[in-house]
Amino acid sequence: MKEYDPDEFRLMLETNVTAPFYLARKTVPMMNNTNGGAIVNVSSFSGCFGVEKFPGFGAYNISKYGLWGLTEILALEFSELNIRVNQVSPSGVDTAMFRKAVPPGVKPDLSPEQVAEKILYLASDDSSPQTGANIMIQ
Repeated sequence: MKEYDPDEFRLMLETNVTAPFYLARKTVPMMNNTNGGAIVNVSSFSGCFGVEKFPGFGAYNISKYGLWGLTEILALEFSELNIRVNQVSPSGVDTAMFRKAVPPGVKPDLSPEQVAEKILYLASDDSSPQTGANIMIQ
């Protein structure tokens, strides 16, 4: 972290913590008018297991830890509005970002479709009344 660019660190926090905060604030009034709803944040294994597993990704890890905290707080605060807030934390997903971030030859554990299935489950009534959960998938 000592060599990490502070502007890149700020951008990582804005992308992974601040943006979901603002999105939740903007969507809650619409959900409240329809008797509740569900918010699903997308985090990462790196927000669950720390830097030992993901060396060199300090800012990313910190931002995903922060998202987990935001998810728990929003779940608590929005429960009175019948709005559930959960998150998925996938391991490596076969995306362009994954391929750019990892060394050549490292294979992802998941397809985007597998992650989408978990997100759809958490967004559906099938997962009710679950809120504040972090579903780790690999």
